[in-house]
Amino acid sequence: MDSSNIFLSPNGKQIIGTAETVLATARIAGIDPDTQEPEYEGGTEIHWDRKPLRETAK
Repeated sequence: MDSSNIFLSPNGKQIIGTAETVLATARIAGIDPDTQEPEYEGGTEIHWDRKPLRETAK
């Protein structure tokens, strides 16, 4: 990385990327009748075209 492209956070640590929130749908196989909790199937579809950047207060 070029030293002119180094960015620091307010606490002095180097910023190496962004924290992002990604909208995704976790597939379920059903709902547990006793707990009413989802029973996950194992696959997740990520909706890449809808990913907002998570920002912190300045």
